[in-house]
Amino acid sequence: MKIVIAGFGVEGQSNLRYFREKFPEADFLVADEREKVDNLPENVAYQTGFSGLENADLIVRSPSLPPKKIKTSGQIWSATNEFFANCPATIIGVTGTKGKGTTCSFISSILRAAGKTVHLVGNIGVPALDILPKIEKNDIVVYELSSFQLWDLQKSPHVAVVLMIEPDHLNVHADFNDYLAAKANIAKFQTTDDYVVYNSQNEFSSSIADASSAQKKEYPFVLSDDITSAIRLPGKHNIDNACAAIAAVKSILPNVSDDEIKRGLASLQGYRID
Repeated sequence: MKIVIAGFGVEGQSNLRYFREKFPEADFLVADEREKVDNLPENVAYQTGFSGLENADLIVRSPSLPPKKIKTSGQIWSATNEFFANCPATIIGVTGTKGKGTTCSFISSILRAAGKTVHLVGNIGVPALDILPKIEKNDIVVYELSSFQLWDLQKSPHVAVVLMIEPDHLNVHADFNDYLAAKANIAKFQTTDDYVVYNSQNEFSSSIADASSAQKKEYPFVLSDDITSAIRLPGKHNIDNACAAIAAVKSILPNVSDDEIKRGLASLQGYRID
């Protein structure tokens, strides 16, 4: 079996560790755009560029590498797909053009205040495959998902949070429709047992929710003064992010208390840059 790790940044290195453990008898090749890379094990082959991979059985791409740039007769896969296929816990996925990191942090903090074991992964946390073996069934995963991670996603999270969407990353995506289609995968494969939290004031977020089979939960909504005062991050956009986080948490913990929400929101202070 020939496995190619396409892209060798932080996630690519995580991919190599994970898949070498999963398939110890496989032949591995690392491909990257750079002439050489650091931290490459001695017994792993390397090539510059992504051509000549037609005979690979499995190519695990890094997020910023578009699937369309990979030519192979084998399977194109990603750490995100591998994680979703094997994670035993409930996943709350968050995407949007801005606010993903803050919203993920709000969700995680509220869940922890409610006594849950939470794993924060994706752009904001550690590489997802590094912690996959540690995750238990009753844990909760909060996954920050960029359009690059969503490009070829084959399974949607139980709770999909779709924040405000506007044109972005058009230097990598073919056009805005390509960007929007990638974002839409977060809710594309949901069922009526799932939930989609969406920004009702943003037409693109709303269109993704409309196409989902999941139960709809819109935001922003009016928060009580008591809860609003617990938000330490400045700006109306962070009140909106808090609304999205509360809606997401209530999807899986309908009895979460106002006190737990306030403690979770108040634990984030200062400025966040997403």
